[in-house]
Amino acid sequence: ELERDQEHLRRLSQEMVRAQEAERKSLSRELHDQVGQTLTALRLEIGNLGSLRLTDGPDFAEHLDAAKQLSEQALHTVRDLSMGLRPSMLDDLGLEPALRWQARNFSRSSRIPVDVNIEGEVASLPEPHRISIFRIVQEALTNCAKHSRASGVRITLHGGPNSVSLTVQDDGQGFTPGVKTPKSGVGLIGIEERVRELGGRFSIYSAPERGTLLLAELPLEPSHEQDPHPISR
Repeated sequence: ELERDQEHLRRLSQEMVRAQEAERKSLSRELHDQVGQTLTALRLEIGNLGSLRLTDGPDFAEHLDAAKQLSEQALHTVRDLSMGLRPSMLDDLGLEPALRWQARNFSRSSRIPVDVNIEGEVASLPEPHRISIFRIVQEALTNCAKHSRASGVRITLHGGPNSVSLTVQDDGQGFTPGVKTPKSGVGLIGIEERVRELGGRFSIYSAPERGTLLLAELPLEPSHEQDPHPISR
């Protein structure tokens, strides 16, 4: 029994290391391909502006407009990357707006509609719960885009007095739980570990051609009280 547990921990550690390296590789690629290329194009446009600064023709205005668009594109990309690294929107606006932003951003990039349903009080959840819920949804949506072939996703978050529950359900191709597939890889392991750290329960309900439902139930401390000054919406 002990040897089996140790082997499980070793496998989990290896999976998490691979996940970290994959995330770093993805970030490096995004910085090079998106931000780097945009800034290179912006530098060229600024050079064009320098050579046209003494002219009054339409070329100057066209290059100026192109430079503005490139700077906006670079700023937008950097904001998206920073949100992926640390969801500052959680601190600035709260969990519900952050989840709705995440759903809109996912739908825009994947063309999969996402419905977000918030029930009960979630504005004053403890920070570890807010961060974990945001990351669980992020990982679940990433998994959905990669593997599910879904035409729609529904996210439901319910805040109760003693616990908070989160479900992410898609109508995709599904899979057989317990059978090793790409969909049962690092992403689900990461979700399970986040839930376990908070003393919660994580369940997966799926079947081939029947979609997938992820359920995370997180307990709240008995002494947890609603924040008398929750973040306004």
